[in-house]
Amino acid sequence: MLAKAAEALGVAGADAATTGNVTIVAADGRSLADGEIAAAVSLHVEALPNAPLRQKSQFRTMGFNLPRLDIPAKTTGGKAFIQDMRLPGMLHARGIRGPSIGTRLELSPDTEIEAMDGVIKFVRNGDFAAVVSRRVNRSLVRVGVAERRSVDYLDTQSGDVRRQAAELLNSPIETIRAIHVEGAGCYEHNGADDVGAEAALIAASIPGKPIRLQWMRDQEFSWEPLGLGMVTEVEAAVDAGDRIVKWNYDVWSNPHNNRPVVAGGILVGNEVSQPFPLPEGKPIPMPEGGGSRNSNAL
Repeated sequence: MLAKAAEALGVAGADAATTGNVTIVAADGRSLADGEIAAAVSLHVEALPNAPLRQKSQFRTMGFNLPRLDIPAKTTGGKAFIQDMRLPGMLHARGIRGPSIGTRLELSPDTEIEAMDGVIKFVRNGDFAAVVSRRVNRSLVRVGVAERRSVDYLDTQSGDVRRQAAELLNSPIETIRAIHVEGAGCYEHNGADDVGAEAALIAASIPGKPIRLQWMRDQEFSWEPLGLGMVTEVEAAVDAGDRIVKWNYDVWSNPHNNRPVVAGGILVGNEVSQPFPLPEGKPIPMPEGGGSRNSNAL
């Protein structure tokens, strides 16, 4: 990038330097943004075996004890996570579902539900149903805003909810903006994608109002994405010297790539009045692998 920047600035390579604030500056003070240079740089070049190294005296971050900007709020009960987010005029939503996947509730007429105390809006689309009220719930996990565009605030574990929301709302993806905010996180797949898309769908029915949607713990346990179990069979033998002389390791596993990227891969996408087709899980080739990778004995 330095060489490309020096070429663009019309100076020798030694007269261009990075600044640490995403710019490259020439000795005469002229500068270019890193983004401009990165867009023009070709990665199809030969690696330099003896590329020059930055001198330690020029280090700006390595070897320095830099304070974490996020730690003070996290350790003092401040506003640090998406659960702490509050927007002006924000309303609160809760999905209505049965005790487990495959169950459907028999609900009262929409008008009766909306007439209940505290209910601002009852949203129903096919088998998907949610109530919206002004009451503050215990913890915030999603916020959606629908006006001329839809905005989803998402925690760091969610996937391609922008595309999912665009399909659910039948809107151009350019009208959907997804803003990632730190959340508690998890290992692998939870209900993050589902709740983000549901928040967008609910918010679209109440234009101009931020919607905070919360899945309760029992809903998470009952409705979060679940993967199929994997079966393994191991047969081994050792000799008198405890050396392995026989090893058979068999694995039966479904594909591991069920992370949703389209509306059909999330719960609400299968519940709306015009449901989306379920995506087909396909094996992941090695070396990334799925079940195949798990069959490689360490």
